[in-house]
Amino acid sequence: MKRLIRSLGVLFALLAANLASAASFEGTWTTQTQTEGGPLIYTFIFAVGADKAVTLRVNYSLAVVGMGGDAVVSDLKIEGDTVSFKETTDFSGYAVVASEYKGVLSGSEIKFEKTSNPGGTTNVVATKRN
Repeated sequence: MKRLIRSLGVLFALLAANLASAASFEGTWTTQTQTEGGPLIYTFIFAVGADKAVTLRVNYSLAVVGMGGDAVVSDLKIEGDTVSFKETTDFSGYAVVASEYKGVLSGSEIKFEKTSNPGGTTNVVATKRN
């Protein structure tokens, strides 16, 4: 019986730690990279619902050429201070870019390694806005 109680205690502690880490990602994060078409701005909006489920909305803007919109996000995973997800951006039919992000939360920054097809691997830093 003591082992069961101890095991349940450990399980609840792990669940609580995972929920707390998900909440630390909550908010709006932005990153900007320079492209041939001007600055490309990505906005990442992490939200934690009442049911503790985490959602992510990704918006992009390439204002110089008037492109922008929401990207499609899949396979979102948060474990401790790390996050990973896949994102597909359709640049108004001009190009479709599939990217995979792996990031580590550090204070008010998420340091991502972004692998895109086409494009290769780059390091991107997202800064918290709120």
